[in-house]
Amino acid sequence: LAHAKARDPQLFQEFKLCLMTTPRNAQAFADEGLEFEHTPTGPFETYMRFISGLDAGLAHLTAAPFAQGRSDGKYIEYASRGVPAICHASGTYAHTIRHGANGLLYADDKSFRCALSNIVRVPEIREHIRQQAHTDIQQNRNHQSAAMDRLAFYQGLVEHTQSSPFGQCISPFAQQGFHSLEHSYEQDFFLAMNEHNQGPTPE
Repeated sequence: LAHAKARDPQLFQEFKLCLMTTPRNAQAFADEGLEFEHTPTGPFETYMRFISGLDAGLAHLTAAPFAQGRSDGKYIEYASRGVPAICHASGTYAHTIRHGANGLLYADDKSFRCALSNIVRVPEIREHIRQQAHTDIQQNRNHQSAAMDRLAFYQGLVEHTQSSPFGQCISPFAQQGFHSLEHSYEQDFFLAMNEHNQGPTPE
């Protein structure tokens, strides 16, 4: 943000930066010369009300493995409230966001300034992304959709069971006729564990 402001100071006169964060984080933004409206952290309900009042949201990721492994929860939160998102083109966002459709992606300072300018200065783009992201959440990011994805995964697993070296292994915990992808040594392990559990109790 600080680099973008240095490159295009006029752009930062055309919108208000709003942050819901800790005083320490807020100070870091202030130290970079950024002007913003600060909302203290609070309960989830307060956080969602804060998001609902935004015209657009940012979702940045660093190159750290922890950051790259995070979910796209921020996109879901924004989209559920009809807030178009500008997301870093890495991690889960690289797969979730279709640039120009349900969000805007950036990979460097230049593409970030471009995305920010489009969101701020082109209301048609902002509205298009808002609608597409909200539709995406309603149609594809719900319990039914998740259940169908999981069902398709297990159906594919079953189809490949017969060609698997574990295909004929039967779990001792399963009902008769139910095949589990399990190594044969699990049966010996189960018997040993069962014998231990039913053995004499130490005094």
